[in-house]
Amino acid sequence: MAAESSDESQHVFRFSDVPSEPKQVLSPIIGYEKEPLVSLEEAIDPLIPLVPEVQRMAWTVKQRHFDGEHGLTDDEAASIILYTMEWEPTDSSFYIILNKTLQAAKRKLLKPWFLYLRLIMTSLVKLPSDCNRLTVYRGVKLDLSAQYPKGSTVTWWGFSSCTTSIGVLSNEQYLGRSGTRTLFTIDCSSAKSLKNYSLFPEEEEILLPPARQFQVIDSLNSGNGLHIIQLKEIQPKFPLINPVPQPILHSPILPIPQSTPLPHPSTPPITKPTLLPDPPTPPMTKPTPPVTESTPLPDLPKPLQPPKYNNPKLQKYIDAMYLDQTLTTLELGSNAIGDEGVQDLANALQINEMSYISNLESLPDELLLEVCKYLLCVDVLLSFDNLNIRMTYMISDYRRHVSLHKASYAQSYKLFTKILPKIGTQIHTLIIDNCYSALQAISFPKYFQNRMSICFPELKKIILVSFRPDPLLIFLKILDNLENLHTIDMRSLFRVPIKQQTEVLLALLQANNHRLTSIFIDDQSSHLNPIKKHLANQITCPNIINLKIEILTIYDLSVLFTIIPNIRSLSVSIHRKDNCDNMSRIFKSEILQFLTHFQLKSIERSWYLSELRLLLEKLPSIKYLSLNLRTSDLTLTNGELLQKYLFYKIEQFHYAIHYLPDQQSINYIEILNTWKNIRPIICLNNSIQNDYMFLHTLPYSSFDYLEISSSVAQSILKNQNAYKNVQRLHVDCDFTLAEAFPILSYCQRIKHSMIWLHEVDVNNPNNYNSVQDHTQENKNDILPKMPRLRRLTLVGFPPKDLYHMSTILDAAPNLFRLDLNYNTLLLLLNNESICLLLQQRITALTINNMPSCPSNAKENITRIAMTFLHLRHLYIDMRSLDTTIDLMVLCYFDEFLKQNAPLISFCADGKPSNEMKDNAEKWLIYHRNYFEGKQFAAYFNEKGSRLLIWM
Repeated sequence: MAAESSDESQHVFRFSDVPSEPKQVLSPIIGYEKEPLVSLEEAIDPLIPLVPEVQRMAWTVKQRHFDGEHGLTDDEAASIILYTMEWEPTDSSFYIILNKTLQAAKRKLLKPWFLYLRLIMTSLVKLPSDCNRLTVYRGVKLDLSAQYPKGSTVTWWGFSSCTTSIGVLSNEQYLGRSGTRTLFTIDCSSAKSLKNYSLFPEEEEILLPPARQFQVIDSLNSGNGLHIIQLKEIQPKFPLINPVPQPILHSPILPIPQSTPLPHPSTPPITKPTLLPDPPTPPMTKPTPPVTESTPLPDLPKPLQPPKYNNPKLQKYIDAMYLDQTLTTLELGSNAIGDEGVQDLANALQINEMSYISNLESLPDELLLEVCKYLLCVDVLLSFDNLNIRMTYMISDYRRHVSLHKASYAQSYKLFTKILPKIGTQIHTLIIDNCYSALQAISFPKYFQNRMSICFPELKKIILVSFRPDPLLIFLKILDNLENLHTIDMRSLFRVPIKQQTEVLLALLQANNHRLTSIFIDDQSSHLNPIKKHLANQITCPNIINLKIEILTIYDLSVLFTIIPNIRSLSVSIHRKDNCDNMSRIFKSEILQFLTHFQLKSIERSWYLSELRLLLEKLPSIKYLSLNLRTSDLTLTNGELLQKYLFYKIEQFHYAIHYLPDQQSINYIEILNTWKNIRPIICLNNSIQNDYMFLHTLPYSSFDYLEISSSVAQSILKNQNAYKNVQRLHVDCDFTLAEAFPILSYCQRIKHSMIWLHEVDVNNPNNYNSVQDHTQENKNDILPKMPRLRRLTLVGFPPKDLYHMSTILDAAPNLFRLDLNYNTLLLLLNNESICLLLQQRITALTINNMPSCPSNAKENITRIAMTFLHLRHLYIDMRSLDTTIDLMVLCYFDEFLKQNAPLISFCADGKPSNEMKDNAEKWLIYHRNYFEGKQFAAYFNEKGSRLLIWM
């Protein structure tokens, strides 16, 4: 029988399970703290055989909206809520089985729980503690006074739910007001409030972590069957449960902004992609008019000045790092800077790439952890190298989950030759970044070829960012006999030619001697086609149980079914339409018996109900289904029919359909009525043309990417949680950027926003008036802060309303990457307030569609360099140039060098000289001798016509 969440009469056992505590002494709880921090889904995976319905309940809690309060990640917050849930039968509830295991003498039974314990204990450490000791209450309808004699010491090995409200316990469902009862009043120091993380906040639940020790202060028989026992939490000589490493307030593996695969050289300069493969601000000034030849250029903003402090010692360090970017060593010993300027100290560290920070041991933990929040993983590993045991323990998460994200060439060299060989046995997760560290994909295998299993014996997961096919195939060959490696996560695998797609796919599926179980290829990657004629008849990969992949057509899906017979979770995006008119001919006898989670996105082909029914017949065990499709079949908008033929056996489903009727108009009322007893939905439509509808279930939770037209978005439901899971947003705007504001306001968790602005013929009076009307009527529009937005992409034509561009930049304090066309960039540089925001925010810049013969090129490059003073990563599309890219590349280098910009990666697409093509490093040294003797790498990729320089 399927489990159901327990009602109020059944969720009280957590507060009264004291009798379950063992009386004998147990072994300490150790070992879990060495596990990596993983997602909730990964943490409960070993518990599936032990806890009935745990997958379903974990999925349920992850649907809640989390606002990041107290620095908790979504998985950390969800781990607490999962603990507080009860379901029928009560003995099968998660927390009951967990506590019984914690209270068991056989500690080996705890092993499957280690990942979850690591997650929830990290969550509890992040929750605030009361500055004073706290008195909490717990009760049971038994007389336990004989077991708690005055002066004795007792240990509660399980998690202990308490409350600060004695009135809660007086309820008959808990302790009640009559009969035999024991009330514990507990004076404690380790309790954490779960009010914001419980399904029942009115209970004022307080949670005591496991393995707490108490002294019995007193015991009282107060009459009427009530016994009161007074406990005081004490600290044992040695901890009964090992603490987790001191948490960093953000995940040690920083979110990696995805790199968009660049258009193929044959692509026209501006084409709309069908799919979209991270300081106080001064008052806004009015937008300045476009620059003409006679218009003097506005003064460019001055470089950021260091903040001022009364503490002269702190001021000395801040000034040095802001103003002297040749500084390589920072002495901190015996200087009591306290907490006052820690954020500015960390910001200064980012501006000035330090090679060593000395005397870190002399600083308090709190200050060091605060500084670490603002540093990259590579900065922490390099700065904390060779320090004492205390410091090493503090950064243990950085050692287990190593991200080489944004590492410079010099940093990577030291990491590859010294740091990684030394800490490799501790590493569980490794991120190789070929996006911002331009040649990392080529460099890494050179250092670790034939010794991966020796250097990284505990490696479990690898994340590869912006790999091309050839470096990927080389990298996969060095993954040999890694006993624990089970997951590869590909981010932005791009430019995979058709002839290599099958080879790359099979290399991934069969990597590490068929030991991989999970492969994830994100939706900004190239599609990989399992073309049947290129496959041996008997090729199967029974090792793969979790797969996320991009493919070309429905035919590829049918072939994929034959390759992965044991798949349990499958997410597929189909890129193209096809001419398949009979799916039964391509999906023959293949049945995926073990597949329980299926997600399908296919918005290029038009689907029919009969096709979906046939497809689901091949998936008899499906429990969780997500569909994002396009159709002209009216039946696929009918909730009652879908429930009858598709969803009747599904436990959880998410549905999104782009409906384009062949001829008939859309009757929204009829469609909505078919869903009223099925699921909450929303119908987004263009009210003027009535030729398109976007229907989806609420919330829009199973898909992290949303592509929508601003004309349709105007009908969006005003529901703050409807789009809380969207991480990438693509908005088509007809006239102004302000049209994107409504949907931006509801996608508060987006990391990447792409805004497509269509061409407006301002010579047409109607269009000109529309632009003016939209600009004026939306002049007062504001955006809420978007702290998660890291990347902004502007596609299409330059915006006509710079005021709204300034509003977007102002609302995104953590924006660091900007992608836009060359002409759009020049327009933005005409506005002083926008320039200041760009200077403060942007460290990664992509310039697309440089014209064939740009006018005033030298002057414009100077303006760009003087604006982006803190730029670390630059990509320029120079494929339209009439000449070779040599002179333009050197000009950019010269101007950024004048500004002392901390540039570490430079990429340019275009036609090279023979000298550059033959040996890019020699070419660079010959033309600019300041590269001689410096640590850098340069390479021209002929297949991609791309120059890569990594410094």
